[in-house]
Amino acid sequence: MLKPKTAILIAAAAGGTVPNVVRIALSLIQAEVQWPTPSRAVTYSLGLLLMAAAGSFMAWIFEPKNRKKAFYFGMGLPAMLQLTVAHVTTPNPAVTPAPTEQPAAPKAPMQIHGLGISGQPGFLVKPRHVELRVKNPQKDTEVIFLSTDGKERHTVPVVSDTTTIPVPAFADSCVVRYRGAVSKPAKIPQEPVTKLEATIEENRWGGFLNAVGNSTSYYQVRWTH
Repeated sequence: MLKPKTAILIAAAAGGTVPNVVRIALSLIQAEVQWPTPSRAVTYSLGLLLMAAAGSFMAWIFEPKNRKKAFYFGMGLPAMLQLTVAHVTTPNPAVTPAPTEQPAAPKAPMQIHGLGISGQPGFLVKPRHVELRVKNPQKDTEVIFLSTDGKERHTVPVVSDTTTIPVPAFADSCVVRYRGAVSKPAKIPQEPVTKLEATIEENRWGGFLNAVGNSTSYYQVRWTH
């Protein structure tokens, strides 16, 4: 038979894990299931223990008189921590663009701009291509071309580890994205061919960070060339 204080602390610890259980349930309903790797499972368990400890801490501070109140007290601090972390780590939309599709880049050998309003002669823009190599390519990997101001963008799926992609005329840079992880923008010069190389890696502490509220931290994408 558990002592009353021990039972209250356990109830509070159980309450501390409720926000995680709810998030897992929602992910099972809204998205396809991703079985965790061993390292992610271990680090997620560490984060879950931290949330349980935070719940027990609330019960120790407020000394609820029964397990029901302890359970509710236990949910408070972990839920607040997760909301804070989620707010702080929400990606900047200017850096991690939404998957808004723009018309594909023209495949003609040259793009010809005619006379402007001022009556100046037209000019020719040579087509550009990106030779992109992705180490450890994964399904749902995308390359996103961005204009200088970030208002124009064009998304292209990456279907192999090495691919050549036409660059839209407006593009000034590009990023590689996979499941919420986005690389830093890479500049695209006014050259016929630009060679880029990116690597998709699992974030070693992704499980722990996810357990405390950061839902976009399972992977990281970085340029290697």
